Amino acid sequence: SISQPGGTIGGSRAVRLLVVAPHFESFVRGQVETVLPQAQHTEALVLRPRFAVRDRQRTSVIGRGRDLAIPRREFRSPFLSVRWRRPMYRLSRAIRTVRHSLDGSRADVAHAHFLYPAGVVTAKAAEIERVPCVVTGHGFDVYALPFKNRFWRNELSASLQSCAAVIAVSKANAD
Repeated sequence: SISQPGGTIGGSRAVRLLVVAPHFESFVRGQVETVLPQAQHTEALVLRPRFAVRDRQRTSVIGRGRDLAIPRREFRSPFLSVRWRRPMYRLSRAIRTVRHSLDGSRADVAHAHFLYPAGVVTAKAAEIERVPCVVTGHGFDVYALPFKNRFWRNELSASLQSCAAVIAVSKANAD
């Protein structure tokens, strides 16, 4: 774990981090704020599962006045939604976008929040780019999505196999 100020991990060199999430509100933002002073460089990529004229992320009061001082890009595609019968992320350009972000930021580690879409897409891109990937499962993505049907279960399971670490936010989710 990142433990020392100044961007070192366990006494090794400073790390460059790419954080991928469907939003940067509340708990995701809080974690990034905690890690920010300890990483040499941090970038964020927001994978949004839908197009929206009025984006809740931009209008939310949770993040008001708490802009993160890191480069941030967004990628949107309806193919990233969990409403499809099976994962459709391959029809989007999300993997290519994450690969481009990994390469452009020269990331040492990719950390994705939520198993889908960020976790699956980031795991695939990180495997191709040979960058360690950590995925944090938060709730619905852990306790419901894998049980939606065999397509979802197989896709999530296969993607998580390539991760360096998988984090559950509670013991119930870990079980």
